[in-house]
Amino acid sequence: MVNPQRYNDLIGILYGLGNALCLALTGFLAKLTNGYNPFTLMITSGLWSVVLLTFLNNKKSLNQFRKIENRIQCMSFVASICCMPLAALFLFMALNFIEYADAMTIMQSSIVFSSLLAFLLLKEPLKLVDILCILMAFTGVLCISRPLILFQHLGVKSNKDYPLRQLGAFLSGLAAVCIAVFAIGRRRIVFIDSLLLSTFQGAVTLIVGSMGAFIVLLLTSKPIQPDCTIRDRLFVILAGLVHAFCFIFNIKVFKYLSVVHSTTVKTSVSAFSYALQCAFSMEQFSVLSITGCSLIISSVFVKSYVNLTWKGVRNKLVIDEEND
Repeated sequence: MVNPQRYNDLIGILYGLGNALCLALTGFLAKLTNGYNPFTLMITSGLWSVVLLTFLNNKKSLNQFRKIENRIQCMSFVASICCMPLAALFLFMALNFIEYADAMTIMQSSIVFSSLLAFLLLKEPLKLVDILCILMAFTGVLCISRPLILFQHLGVKSNKDYPLRQLGAFLSGLAAVCIAVFAIGRRRIVFIDSLLLSTFQGAVTLIVGSMGAFIVLLLTSKPIQPDCTIRDRLFVILAGLVHAFCFIFNIKVFKYLSVVHSTTVKTSVSAFSYALQCAFSMEQFSVLSITGCSLIISSVFVKSYVNLTWKGVRNKLVIDEEND
């Protein structure tokens, strides 16, 4: 007889891997586009998300808004629908300044940032292991960004392809912070259906992309990506569709796995990204990038393991007290 819990775990892991693969493919397709512009990708992703997710919603979900009773919950809702699109924008912008696999890896440090934000905003205790994970993640980001002021004595030179890679690392870090803020806000409004929330996120993604494209048009008086070929346009449309599926898979994975489990599984986006980058010889990556990736992923796994272990110990203590 099949264990229902193991079956649910397996389904959740598959959805998590699907989310990671879709995110890696989004960056891969964006890098293949000539004259890549993040706003066109935001617009196509937002359009696909709204179209696909609207049909999956039902009218009963709208009644959940009535449960928002105070200012904190209202602010949490706004943060939840705005932070993920902002994270996507920062990530898509970072792809212009840093290797895409490195950008994806830095973004995975969001679970570590969430610990720091929970301590600052929610007054949750910051354990010694949390501090250790934050230091590991921060060191990993430094290894990937490689600021010359710190690494020049090791013979690290400025990358001709990405002279502003520190800016790319900073934007990827902002994406991680936005995801962490989303996680904090989501905890305040758990009563709102994830599907409905993701539909609003898709709409905000479309709005942000359209506003960005409009501002670029006003400042430059030129349409974005004027030299795009049909092949480039197809890549952008396909990348937007794949990114829309990231929203859908992200909804599904949290139905089967805990937040910690889900975040741990989704760190596989780094492995998928480096595999694609290496297989297609898109961009070179250094030993420092691999070291930084290892530190960030290790910090996530340590944080996840401690959370799960402590939860298990706490549950065991509760069961023992009930038995007594």
